[in-house]
Amino acid sequence: MLRGSSNILVRANRLHNCGYGLAFVLGDPHSVSTAVDNTIIEPKFNGIDVIGDSPQLHRNQVLRAHAYSLHVEDFQPPGGSKVTSQPFLDNNNFGSSPTSGATTAVRPGS
Repeated sequence: MLRGSSNILVRANRLHNCGYGLAFVLGDPHSVSTAVDNTIIEPKFNGIDVIGDSPQLHRNQVLRAHAYSLHVEDFQPPGGSKVTSQPFLDNNNFGSSPTSGATTAVRPGS
């Protein structure tokens, strides 16, 4: 999980039979993180989660996710302004698992 991170590169990892794959949470919108050439095979839940962040996702593969291959949600803190998630997607393979481009607000602790 990358939380509150900026300008991080996650490259050429292979995750198999894990709980979750990659998670990008509340990153720096002016210095985005990047995930490239990662393979996530059969995660128990989501393959890639993006919550209140806008990472660049290039040539990643998520195969046989039990939930969503890619799950994207905005973040809404109590009494604060909404943080929109807008990942940049380039040549990813999300297999036959569903993807979610939801823009539902997520509250802390959810």
